Amino acid sequence: MSEWLSKLHEFCTEGDPFVIATVTSLHGNSPEQIGAYTFVSKKHSSSVVSSESRRKHMLATSRSVLNAPTSFSMEQHALGHVAGTINGHCFITYEFFPATDYPDWLKELRGHLQTGTSSILLREFNHVDENVQSRVISGNAIKQAAEIADFVEQSPPKDCVLINNENSTVFLRAVRSREIPLVLVGDHPVTAKIAQQVAALPIVLSKIKTEDMVNPVWPEQLAPQSYVIIMTGDHELDFRLCQIALNYQNLKFIGCIGSNKKAQFFHHRLKQQGATEEQLKKLTMPIGLPQINGKQTAVIAASIVAQIMSLHHW
Repeated sequence: MSEWLSKLHEFCTEGDPFVIATVTSLHGNSPEQIGAYTFVSKKHSSSVVSSESRRKHMLATSRSVLNAPTSFSMEQHALGHVAGTINGHCFITYEFFPATDYPDWLKELRGHLQTGTSSILLREFNHVDENVQSRVISGNAIKQAAEIADFVEQSPPKDCVLINNENSTVFLRAVRSREIPLVLVGDHPVTAKIAQQVAALPIVLSKIKTEDMVNPVWPEQLAPQSYVIIMTGDHELDFRLCQIALNYQNLKFIGCIGSNKKAQFFHHRLKQQGATEEQLKKLTMPIGLPQINGKQTAVIAASIVAQIMSLHHW
């Protein structure tokens, strides 16, 4: 939800009261997604809701909330009729944000996102006194917070969820980058084709040249959860880079170009030099989708890009 966070920053910076309307659950067929939102202030609005009728409804209701503020409200909204049958319903929540100073929790969220750290925004709305408590949970704290354990473990992951308690409602939002941090190590001919193909995709590309890795020291600025692809054209350097990469716990994916024979040799040698089975599971080699077996550089590049895209949680 990096787009959502950018929009929240924009509306908070303006300093006017605003409302965020969010689709929090769906029941029946709908082109919408859980987490689809509409921001509304008295000056302007912004929405990613796909249904025009639902978008208009959320705009109108949000303006009503602005005129008679309440910190949190929820409604059930019919999805309409398709081919003469009722098409289900959705629940929409409305959060009112008064004109206050720029919140510290928003600064914290933006800081985490800039370093590639996924976070959970927890907002608890007290039904008795309209009090709102907001806090950010990230890193190891996510696993330790009992109230969000089920939310985090959902597959596929959801952007938001409501937890209704006796006197309050807890609204959890996952704030994660939609862009894939991809690191190309080496100057194999395929890397140039990959760079061309990802230009129009939500991928943040970094490149490390072979000559910069003669005495490999992994970059400290490497973003957490990066997808790393090693292809230098030098088997020995590929091996050394694989060794280094496997020692980093926070990489999402490690891939190396090569054949099945090269993969077997690397696995055997890495194991001899102390790599564990758990570490070796992180190494994908040969890289690329096996069902795309063309040998042209552009085809190999497309196979690798398709594999990376298929592994990412959108």
